[in-house]
Amino acid sequence: MEGTKRRAANSLGMFDLLKGVGMLTIVFAHTGELYPMGDASHINPLTFFMFAYRESLMAAFYIASGYGFRKRSIGKCIHQQLKSLLKPFCYTAMFTTVLHFIIHYKTFHYLPGSLSESIKVAGGFLLGLPHTATYFGQEFFSCGPMWYLLALLMGWIALDVILNIFPERYIPWAVGGCALLGWGASLVWELPFCLIQGAVITPYLYLGYLAKRQHWLDQ
Repeated sequence: MEGTKRRAANSLGMFDLLKGVGMLTIVFAHTGELYPMGDASHINPLTFFMFAYRESLMAAFYIASGYGFRKRSIGKCIHQQLKSLLKPFCYTAMFTTVLHFIIHYKTFHYLPGSLSESIKVAGGFLLGLPHTATYFGQEFFSCGPMWYLLALLMGWIALDVILNIFPERYIPWAVGGCALLGWGASLVWELPFCLIQGAVITPYLYLGYLAKRQHWLDQ
């Protein structure tokens, strides 16, 4: 029995190690995109590999996040996600906006322009935009990598709602329907607050949830 527990602990420790390695490598993948990788008019093997690796690794991160998910009441889930994810998002938004204004003003020494550009940054955070978009006739910048937190927040809430509302046998269908709804909405409009991304990642979170619940990594 002790040997079984030890093997389980080792497998979970390796799981945490792989998450850490994944974080470092995805930083490398994003950094690599800043440098030319050949003729931009076509996709070469290197750019294809970087794109495929980055996208698959993001899916792996969401599966890993779902591994730590626990079903709870909808109200408690919303409160916990707002506390653990929205607070760092807001702190980052304030810091980024202020820093952007300072750098822009120090560079161009033009106050109206600095205010205008910083409003675009702040508006992108307030709307939770994963991509630069136009709302109300005004362009707003994306919130950068912080879209990950908002998408995770929306995805966790969506998954918790599904687990609380649907019977067990219908949950996989509801999760798939949520993802399809997100993909369909992306064809029409860029919804704010990463609602599309939160819907699309729900299956990945559900896979992680099943892995924990059914002890896939312990066996």
